[in-house]
Amino acid sequence: MKKEALEEKLNHKLRKRFGDSVRVSVEGRIIRVSGHMSRWEDIVEACSMCVVKQPGVHVVNDVVLDGVQMPAMRVPSLSDEELEGAKPDVLIIGGGISGCSIARELMKWKLDVLTTTAFDSDQYTITVPSDFTVSVNGAALTQEDVLESGISCGVED
Repeated sequence: MKKEALEEKLNHKLRKRFGDSVRVSVEGRIIRVSGHMSRWEDIVEACSMCVVKQPGVHVVNDVVLDGVQMPAMRVPSLSDEELEGAKPDVLIIGGGISGCSIARELMKWKLDVLTTTAFDSDQYTITVPSDFTVSVNGAALTQEDVLESGISCGVED
């Protein structure tokens, strides 16, 4: 079905049931439902009415739920002093498959290895002592590389 015909058909169904509170726009293989409604159940029903039986076509809910105050997001604070003053032989930044594999291999040589995973690079910095070699995503870096990149061992808020 053509974009315009599908939009017209779905908008007609929605107007019949919900008036002018919601509308549909078709953007490629996305059917975007937008508008304002005051009941969550109505939003679910409106989006369900827009589902079509075509593979790869998705409905996106862009409807605003009026009259509901969203609770404030609670962000946990990270405060862990367990590693304070730690001086491992090797610091690996990135706890993915590569970082963990490198750590496992280095531990076979009886090296003290610390592997970290970045949570949010805007909120945490890593300070590296001058005698460190660092692996970032599997690439070895010298202390000079780290300083040039702005990576600053201990996680700070």
